[in-house]
Amino acid sequence: MEDQQSVLFNLGIDDIAQSHFISIAKWNRFMALVGIIGCSLVVLLLVFGGSFLLTSLSKLSNSAVTPAYAGGTFVGVIIFYILLIGVYLVPCFYMLSFSNNMLKAIAGKDQELFNKSLSHLNIYSKYWGILTIIILSFYLMIIVIALIALLAAGSMK
Repeated sequence: MEDQQSVLFNLGIDDIAQSHFISIAKWNRFMALVGIIGCSLVVLLLVFGGSFLLTSLSKLSNSAVTPAYAGGTFVGVIIFYILLIGVYLVPCFYMLSFSNNMLKAIAGKDQELFNKSLSHLNIYSKYWGILTIIILSFYLMIIVIALIALLAAGSMK
């Protein structure tokens, strides 16, 4: 029993595993950089497109669109996108950190850096797992509320 545990916990990384880790790290670095650049572009779009939207809404002569309404809509959109960008940037930085540390660990044969990179990959995976659970919970809550509303509307007839 003890012999099996020592073999299990002293796993080595052969050339094939090393090439897979390098490939994983490079693709994750690419995806992280695409995510960070995408979020940066959304920020630029918010700055320039948001001011265009605010100017366009304020120029409308329709009495339904008041400057306060346009400003409130603009602020709401900005807050929503800032939250969305924040939620997406956090895992991008963990993915980038995993990639950089993994490539350095393999190049320098550094076990501590290798473990640190796997820790960042673990955090990245947990983050998306927890976020998925939260989103599925919201979907479930919406479905339950919709069913209750349908039953209540059906009983009123």
